Amino acid sequence: MLLSSLFIIFIVAVSTHATFICPRPNGFFSDASSSKKFYHCFNSISYHKSCPSGLSWSQTQQRCVFISSPIEPVKPVEEILNGCSKGNPCENGGSCEPSGNDDLFCLCTENYYGSRCEHVGEGADLSVLESIISGNNNNYEHVVENVLSRNNWTDILAVVDVTGSMQPCAAAVYKWMKLSQDKTKNIRYYVFFNDGDDKLNSAKKIGSTGGIYSMAANNLNKVLATMQSAMKNGNGGDIPENDIEAILHGIEMCPTCTDIIHIADNKATPRDLNLLNRVTKPIKVLTCQVDVADVNPQLLNVADKTNGSLHTLDEDVFNLSAIPVGEKITIGRRTYRRTSSGFVVV
Repeated sequence: MLLSSLFIIFIVAVSTHATFICPRPNGFFSDASSSKKFYHCFNSISYHKSCPSGLSWSQTQQRCVFISSPIEPVKPVEEILNGCSKGNPCENGGSCEPSGNDDLFCLCTENYYGSRCEHVGEGADLSVLESIISGNNNNYEHVVENVLSRNNWTDILAVVDVTGSMQPCAAAVYKWMKLSQDKTKNIRYYVFFNDGDDKLNSAKKIGSTGGIYSMAANNLNKVLATMQSAMKNGNGGDIPENDIEAILHGIEMCPTCTDIIHIADNKATPRDLNLLNRVTKPIKVLTCQVDVADVNPQLLNVADKTNGSLHTLDEDVFNLSAIPVGEKITIGRRTYRRTSSGFVVV
């Protein structure tokens, strides 16, 4: 591999930098005074960072890189990082929300839905979600509340599957956050994903399936609107989902979040497990819709291979990586054995 093509992701935080005004709440921005430094903004607070020795900041690649040729000209950061800066593509009065590197999603006005608010109507039926949030329906799976109450997690990034029948679990995340907001403010960032909005199954590509909506947790009304948009715009399709793509997006958007929880559909296997080696933080997998079914062994593998943990309605399973090949573990009523490629049901 040529030296010029080699890149290093490692970055070093130096200090907060009060004189730099973040162009948008979250993102990475060039330091016009030095090619060796850059700014990392999180929740509108800027952190001045330096690249490791011998590397320079590349605004286009969003990384510190080896550069063997003259440094590329710096483009306006808004043009690169904020998809909404080029204009509002949302139709029918929808508002544009930036989401990641040069990406966006739309929050639609009443009676419109779709990735660009292009459809008239209500989209997916959200009556279950609304009944749980309003308190009129308490007859749902309480795995989210139970797990979050049992564990003293802080600085949480919540990555939530909002496809189809996952409405109760998604509502429970919001409900728990609303009840505990004044005391703990534990959840800092939300990612909701629906596996590609209304894409045809044949158009879903690993790593870029889409249907990902993310929002800082400091405005719960906006969080709820974002969750509802992700639900309305989902359109069924095949069963496998883009869990790992959504997790990677969340880590990019909230790199300082320390506890990554994944509210997962136990009845669906992630389509993008081959991206799991890119996940650099432990994932705490909360399994929804287990019922009488077994815990999906692939979700057990997500927790295991990221040095994370698995959580059900009644159990917290830690230290999965300490289980030797050939040994067994019982979760609920089922036993699983570790093989060289992961856990399987016995």
